[in-house]
Amino acid sequence: RSEDAFSIAERIRSGISSQPMVFDGGAVNVTVSIGVSLVSEDDEQFEDTVNRADQALYQAKERGRNQVRAL
Repeated sequence: RSEDAFSIAERIRSGISSQPMVFDGGAVNVTVSIGVSLVSEDDEQFEDTVNRADQALYQAKERGRNQVRAL
């Protein structure tokens, strides 16, 4: 289900952004943008699903980063 996939991606994003990484003696804040897509009956190839997830990822980046977008 799309709600489940989105929820899992959001938990991953939130968990990463809430934990600074220690790098070279200092803390570095890390964020992620995630694109989510489910397999559709109309998909002819697996790449169709991956391409939608990639489009959603770029939407997340364009809209400010550190977020989850789904298509």
